[in-house]
Amino acid sequence: MKTLKRFLVVAMSMCMTIGLIMTPIHAKETPCIEELFNGYYVAYDTDGNITDYNMPIPQEEYIAKMNQRYSSVVELDHGTRIWYDHGYHPFTDIWRRVSSYNFSKTETVNVSLSISFLYAGSYVTGNGTLAVSQGVSYASGYTIDVDQSRDSKLRVITDFDWTYYKGIEYDNYTGNYLYEYNFTTFVKTAERFIPEYR
Repeated sequence: MKTLKRFLVVAMSMCMTIGLIMTPIHAKETPCIEELFNGYYVAYDTDGNITDYNMPIPQEEYIAKMNQRYSSVVELDHGTRIWYDHGYHPFTDIWRRVSSYNFSKTETVNVSLSISFLYAGSYVTGNGTLAVSQGVSYASGYTIDVDQSRDSKLRVITDFDWTYYKGIEYDNYTGNYLYEYNFTTFVKTAERFIPEYR
């Protein structure tokens, strides 16, 4: 009986030793813990996945906020353009022989524009659109009378203020600079529809 017990103890010891030898040992990854404020933190593994989290907002909301970018906008220049010719109104895209054109006070249509101006010793082109009154087939806003004995179109003339900006994009999580770009905005100050005939 003692021999059997001794045999079982030796056999079990050998099995445990072999099992330990054959069991792969994984090095435990040390997470990166970023303490944010007041004891709140987010822990990441080496692949950037969140492993521990105790922020006061839901984790999904936190991830969404961190993935966003934010912009800084700086005004570089501004000016005014008077009597800019946009070409013919989209409502008068073909020659018509009519007595008048009706326009809405509430509905608009976009007309394109492109201007050049000198900034820091170089010419810059600003492109964009302006909303002007939309032509309608019924009297709802105002009417422009034209000579019914001749074919006519309406030329769109506007005045507007323009502003030239530099936009800078940053990573919302790290605050690192990503890229920058320039853009121009336009604010209409007057619109005119001038009849032309053939």
